[in-house]
Amino acid sequence: MSAPINFELKPLSKMMKVPAMTVLLFAAVQTNVQAGHLIGESKVIGADEPTNHWQLDQKSELTMNGARAGHILANDSTLNVNPGSLIEDIRATQGSSVSLNGATVNSNNSTWGAVRLDDSTAIIRDSSITSNTVVGLQAFQSFNSQTGGIAQVFNSIIRGVKGGAIANGNAELHFN
Repeated sequence: MSAPINFELKPLSKMMKVPAMTVLLFAAVQTNVQAGHLIGESKVIGADEPTNHWQLDQKSELTMNGARAGHILANDSTLNVNPGSLIEDIRATQGSSVSLNGATVNSNNSTWGAVRLDDSTAIIRDSSITSNTVVGLQAFQSFNSQTGGIAQVFNSIIRGVKGGAIANGNAELHFN
């Protein structure tokens, strides 16, 4: 039987008081997701587009054709998600419009559902929405607002750890 090998910390590890392997493991779990920001503009993305987080502002429009995306925040904008597209989560605010057609939303967001509508509308067709932490679909009425989120859902699967869908205030959920 051989003697155990003792590892010596290198200068950087000694200075940081962290073994080099810990630094390497931390670097290995980092992802290469970037962010896209549209302000009053339109963009169409396909399967060849790198996975990005997106923020849409001031009547922007993002159309996804078989694309992948991280978190999408739409403020007073339009999001069109077409067949084969995969998104981590969607939050629509300030009268935004969301169209999911043959799309998949699979979320680990612990703050809000896979799809959250704050005073915004969504038409969801032939799609799958899953929250691995909270609720799949949330429709809310914001403070001091007269309207709430409205979702029209057709032939789709919506599920979450704490429930499939929830609405509050003047929000509406219509399932067909």
